[in-house]
Amino acid sequence: MAVSLGGGGWPLLGWHQLALLFLTLTTVYQGWMIFQKNFEDLRVAGFLKNDCYGGEYIFLLHGSIDIPQGTIVEFRRFHEDVEVVIALAEVRDRNSKGEYQARIIWFSPGNLNDLKTGKYVYSDIMANYLVQLRTIEKTDIKRRYS
Repeated sequence: MAVSLGGGGWPLLGWHQLALLFLTLTTVYQGWMIFQKNFEDLRVAGFLKNDCYGGEYIFLLHGSIDIPQGTIVEFRRFHEDVEVVIALAEVRDRNSKGEYQARIIWFSPGNLNDLKTGKYVYSDIMANYLVQLRTIEKTDIKRRYS
C-alpha cells in the first residue's frame, strides 16, 4: 500500500525535519558545553607533605584553565552535608605534568587533622580560584599579613 502526501503535506514534512534538526543541534551543543565545563574546573590532584615553599604540605591542582602565579585558591569539602571552607593556598608553580603547585597559607586545624588521619581524602576536596572576601575574613590571614 503506497502512502501519498497531498499538496500541503510536503511543506509540513519539511518543517518537521527542520524542527528535528534544530532539536538535535541544540542537544549536541548543550552536551558539548557540559563536557567542556568538566575540564575547566580545578580539581585537587594531590595533597603532599613537602616543604619546598616553606610550609609542611602543598596541594596539587589540575585544570585546563590558566591560573597566574600568586592566585589564591579556596578549598572546600562537605562536612555533615554542609559545604565548608577548609583551606586557602597560593598558586606558586606549574610542574612538568601540568599540575599547579599551591602553597597552603591557611588550613582549618580540625580539617587538616582529619585529612592527615584519613577521615576524608583529597579527592573529596573542591577547589575554587574565585575567593570571596568573607572567606578571608573568617581566617587569621589578615592579622598575619597586615
